[in-house]
Amino acid sequence: FHIPVVTALFGRDGKPLATSCSTQGPARHEHTLSLTEREQHFFFYGLAEPPVASVLRGFSAPVMLETDHSDMEFAILMGHDDDPFIRWDAGQHLARKQILATLVQPQAVTLNDAFAGAFGHTLHGEFKDRSFQALALQLPNENYLAEFVEIIEPESLHLARQSVKQALATRYRQDFFTLYRKLTPEGPSGLDSASIGNRALRNICLSYLMALGEDNVVSLTLEQLETADNMTDALAALVELAHNAHPARVQALSDFYARWQDYPLVVDKWLQVQAISNLAGTVANVAALTRHPAYQGDNPNKIHALIGTFCHANPLCFHQPDGSGYRLVAGQILDIDPRNPQVAARLVSAFNLWRRFEPGRRALMRTTLEGIRNSATLSRDVAEIVNRALASE
Repeated sequence: FHIPVVTALFGRDGKPLATSCSTQGPARHEHTLSLTEREQHFFFYGLAEPPVASVLRGFSAPVMLETDHSDMEFAILMGHDDDPFIRWDAGQHLARKQILATLVQPQAVTLNDAFAGAFGHTLHGEFKDRSFQALALQLPNENYLAEFVEIIEPESLHLARQSVKQALATRYRQDFFTLYRKLTPEGPSGLDSASIGNRALRNICLSYLMALGEDNVVSLTLEQLETADNMTDALAALVELAHNAHPARVQALSDFYARWQDYPLVVDKWLQVQAISNLAGTVANVAALTRHPAYQGDNPNKIHALIGTFCHANPLCFHQPDGSGYRLVAGQILDIDPRNPQVAARLVSAFNLWRRFEPGRRALMRTTLEGIRNSATLSRDVAEIVNRALASE
């Protein structure tokens, strides 16, 4: 085998280091190391202190990488690495570690200094690519975080992630406000890459500010929704309002639909926004939306937008401890299956990881799958997914 491993070294101050891989070779920042054996040693010359290694830059090989970096070393890469993938990956590692640590005491969040400092450095940075800056500030989602716990408890994961988000929003509250205002366009929104990046970063700032639960931020979000001259800003504001129990939420959703009801793709987004809401009444609201004129049970796009989004992208509400989310989706699967078994089978896959959940939800998901399997008119597509999920039972 031959695995190219592109590597660079950074100092403890985050500055890139120029090194050589031989005593006579030229000094440069980045090197391509050729891994051809199970174990190899590579030597770098010209170092005055232990460096921080940035490995697999540019995702130079399709491999899984494990390192023994400390939190401080990951923070250096998160705050300073000039390779976007490595910088993002280091940030995701630290954020994941912070959130999983918060699972123990979600109400008393103590931010890791290395992570919080690197987050602040990313927030304050003058990036040429603002879209990447926005991406680097996002916390890993709950479905991804569930991959790193032995037993999945959706409410605990959601609370831990939200607690970390609130802690970051509190620490950098004024910085988020300042950057949000700085990125507010003075004229019509542009379609160039710089304008797109500015919108992405501005909306990330709004998302963190909304985590504070302050009325003035809700007013700011409503203003953005009402004055937006592009769908990106309008939807970003609507998403944040959908997560908030403020009285203005219902009217905002109603007004958005009234304005865009003749545009099917925008209506799909409107359905998605409500399907991912983390509010307590979301299961009932999604059920009500299946009877809304905007929803068409024989249209795959509408099914994916509402039911697919709910069961695949809203783990908190889909996995309600009373099983109401499971019953809602199971009913939709059995209704859709005779008309479109492929779409129904895709919905069934939301139950695939049922064994990894805590005992209560595990039992409810198993019962739901068995109920679907017992349907007399089940398609081969759905039956295959269900039987595979229940295999070895």
